[in-house]
Amino acid sequence: MIKIGLKRCGSWIAYAAIELSSEVRPDVIVMDVDFGDPTRNGFDAIERIRKNGVNASICIHSNRAQGDQGIDRVAENIALPKPISRNQFLKFLASSVAQ
Repeated sequence: MIKIGLKRCGSWIAYAAIELSSEVRPDVIVMDVDFGDPTRNGFDAIERIRKNGVNASICIHSNRAQGDQGIDRVAENIALPKPISRNQFLKFLASSVAQ
């Protein structure tokens, strides 16, 4: 059994999340990509996070299907549907720790 310590931090605003990820350098990010804003989305935020050199495992939290252009564009670790079940989330965390 692997023991891990978790510290949660977050933002409801995509661009604040970009800045926060650069400061905190998290191991894991769960990013909702559906902001309900046609000018901004989580895919853009993920691209900016990667450009800032953050190498966290990223879980895309979305109702979009695999094969969606945005999901394919950012090619992240995993995409999980809303709502994420506890089991799915724990599997994601375990796979992220194993990397």
